Amino acid sequence: HRTLFMGISKALPGEELVLDLDGDTVKRSVRWVPSFDLPDLEREDEAKLVSKAKAILDGLLSPHMDRLRGRRVLMPLSGGLDSRLLLCLLKKNGIETQPLVFGPPRSNDVRVARTVADRMGLDLLYVPLEDQDYPRFGRDVTVRSGGMTNPMHCHLFATLSKLDKMWDVIVHGFLGGEYAGECQRTETPEAAKGRQEALWRCVRHIPGKNPLWHRLDQCQRDAVLQDMEQVMNDCLMENAPFRFEEFLRCVDRQSLVANSCTLIEQWGPVLYPFANDRYADFFCGLPPGLRAGRRLFRQACLELFGDVFQLPDHNEVGVTGRPSPYHKLRKRLLLLAHYASFHLSGGRLALDVPYVFERHLQVLNGPYREEMKRGAAVTGRLIGMDLSDFARFGFLAPARVSTRFWMIAMGFVFSGKG
Repeated sequence: HRTLFMGISKALPGEELVLDLDGDTVKRSVRWVPSFDLPDLEREDEAKLVSKAKAILDGLLSPHMDRLRGRRVLMPLSGGLDSRLLLCLLKKNGIETQPLVFGPPRSNDVRVARTVADRMGLDLLYVPLEDQDYPRFGRDVTVRSGGMTNPMHCHLFATLSKLDKMWDVIVHGFLGGEYAGECQRTETPEAAKGRQEALWRCVRHIPGKNPLWHRLDQCQRDAVLQDMEQVMNDCLMENAPFRFEEFLRCVDRQSLVANSCTLIEQWGPVLYPFANDRYADFFCGLPPGLRAGRRLFRQACLELFGDVFQLPDHNEVGVTGRPSPYHKLRKRLLLLAHYASFHLSGGRLALDVPYVFERHLQVLNGPYREEMKRGAAVTGRLIGMDLSDFARFGFLAPARVSTRFWMIAMGFVFSGKG
């Protein structure tokens, strides 16, 4: 299968690859494709679905108990739901586990993780995430992944590098949210009935998400659109066209996200309990109303571990560290103030808000300023356009932040320093 990187292929979740080393061939076969909105689940009442969800979640670690018992287990704990559930399951099954959180001291992730660990009676290991960690570890993350990830995603690698300790097992919550409705779109079947209509509903958002789109020539744009046509083919194996964008985010994209996870395997084998077809089939197949906001997932977790899941997650906590009924509006306003203060001060300061898990603005305009210039020059030469304006200070909207980190990655890979 193609990727959005020219000349780079990948395997999708549920695909089997057989390599013939003598004949230098690869045989591919699709064993499983997640299906969204399964009719059988839509006909069941909510109480029965909650009961099924509890059984699936409660059994996530069952196939792996031999690997976990009597071992040194590390559990990276964020302020979200997936790592919290896995930590509860590890404790319930008597697995001695070291929970770990990293990030700026005042971030909501750190606050919530500390509250969760305290509620569970566990000692939490905290490692600060510092601006200098990006230039210190960013090149390693980029080069070791072959350029398939960038320094923006070096946080866990940097944390484990600083700890410099081996573990028997590292338990990770990868794919928990993606398969349980975290990326669910609001589109309805009537909004995009046909293949092309569904494709273009997604494509029309590209210019806003990627500031380079308007600079590509028609041939380059056509190459991207051909990639997306193939993603649509994969989606239509089990799903209706209107599920295309969710398939793109939750299935197709995750095979690339996994590259940043595999880099931590040098400190121990990594276990991904959510990466199994039983979990994915059930939660992907739920009716949209039960997936929105991960509603059924939350309810099942609350019934399994009520004392711990009564606590809010990192998106629901206000600036005081307590639950807020206005958390969505407050988060949006505080993030806007964060970006605005950074822009208006010429990059000298940014309002410190708890929703900012990583200080990307400060990193780009501080320790990575020269790398950003070099990355823009290297990327510009590769695609034949002048990108020097990306190396200048400006109002860095989230899309531009990501684009700049990818340019830095291209500088690491293609400048000879990698």
